[in-house]
Amino acid sequence: MKLKHDLIFIIILSIFTFSFLFIVFNNSKTIFQNQYDDAYITYRYAINLAEGKGAVFNIGEKTDSASSFSYLLILSLFYKSGFHNLELISALIGIFSLIFISYFIFHIIYLLTNNYYISIFFCIISITHGFMFGWAVSGMETAFYTLLITAFFNAYLTKSSKIIQIILLAIILITRFEGIILFAVWLMFEINKLIKEKKLIYIFILQISILFSVIIAFYSFKYFYYNSIFPHALDMKSIVNYYLPKPVSLIKLFKQYSFFILCLSAASIYMIFSENKKELFIIYVFIILSFISFLSGPYSDIGRYTVHIFPLLLITASIAINFIINNNKKYKYLVLFIFLFSITVETFYSIILMRNFFINLSYHQISRKKVGEYINQNINNEEIIISTDIGCIAYYAKDNKFIDLTGLTSIDVLKKYKNHENPDSIILSKKPEFIADSLIVNKEKNIALPDFYLKLSKAIKSVPDSNIDFSKLDLKNPLFSHSCNNEYKFAVIDISKIYK
Repeated sequence: MKLKHDLIFIIILSIFTFSFLFIVFNNSKTIFQNQYDDAYITYRYAINLAEGKGAVFNIGEKTDSASSFSYLLILSLFYKSGFHNLELISALIGIFSLIFISYFIFHIIYLLTNNYYISIFFCIISITHGFMFGWAVSGMETAFYTLLITAFFNAYLTKSSKIIQIILLAIILITRFEGIILFAVWLMFEINKLIKEKKLIYIFILQISILFSVIIAFYSFKYFYYNSIFPHALDMKSIVNYYLPKPVSLIKLFKQYSFFILCLSAASIYMIFSENKKELFIIYVFIILSFISFLSGPYSDIGRYTVHIFPLLLITASIAINFIINNNKKYKYLVLFIFLFSITVETFYSIILMRNFFINLSYHQISRKKVGEYINQNINNEEIIISTDIGCIAYYAKDNKFIDLTGLTSIDVLKKYKNHENPDSIILSKKPEFIADSLIVNKEKNIALPDFYLKLSKAIKSVPDSNIDFSKLDLKNPLFSHSCNNEYKFAVIDISKIYK
């Protein structure tokens, strides 16, 4: 009977989620197309792997720059099975991940509070908050990874099969690099259990053997295949100014769109101690260590790397709400109203934030798609293209070779940056024929290459400006261009003249 009820509940959540997304974005195109640019890098990896060309961006160049290894494998399997619309596939994975995240949140909160209304409230917040639904439709692995984290804690708190917990942990470890934080926290608590119950030693040894085997096998593969155990993307983000740690920006983001959830989550620590709910300590340790990693690690658009702890904040915040309800203080209903109303208002503004972010992004992606299609149809596969806009353009020109001037997918460029050089020597030695990039239209309607390209020293730490003379190029008459708004134009330009 419970299975039947769960199925009905999931169907209701699915109808609500899809309806909400269609209302927020007005049409399906923004949900299933024109996604976050980094997603297209993983798509290109997935296509190459499915076609037997290896887990690479450019054929013959092994760089580890896909956002997630397990997500790459999943997308590659879909492509191999004949589902070639990876934008649609990834959006559906993200949306159904969101649905099951909310499903687990409901069950965990109901388990902790035994309050149906609190569970439903936070279940709805988990779907409608911008941090959650925005990244669910981004094409990235963010929602999928968040689902894995939420599912693991659901299994842990409900004391589900150890096998399920280990399987989830293993997938988490090969999904995102920071999954090692959860592994470390889990290991610490399992050792603590072992000290108290020594009879669990054999189960513990088996669990550790499986997980360490996964870790050793995974990182051995990465070392021998990519010649590095650390993702090249993480290496790149350590030297690009945009991705450097921005704790102030991250704190402001949470303060503006989830301040009251954070306050309630922090307040719940007292309730956990007072009610002796020791099983929840693992969640708080993971949240605290994760926040330390967020504040000291790379920053990305709208806190993308922090999304997976948001369900945990909702779960812990529910304990404080339940405490207020069960308290007999005089003004408890006023306090309760203030908190719930405030969370609703923050959620509303987060919806506006993420809606505007992805709709504005979609305009750029339409232009990038047009540029990629032009390259695919008009430029020979043997000719090299340089770009700082590497995702969507290269996805739609999947058979062309690109030199990525941000260093994300081009290992030679990354090595130059790490040696405090600019990529001039690579450009001059490989002699790319074209540049496919964004152009900025100024007030006088003159067109110039963006600052990122001409002034790499501003974008990359300790990298000097380019010495290549681009003044010979006719930037006003590119081979192809597509405008996404009055300020940006994406174009393909013949740059062979710079070598003459």
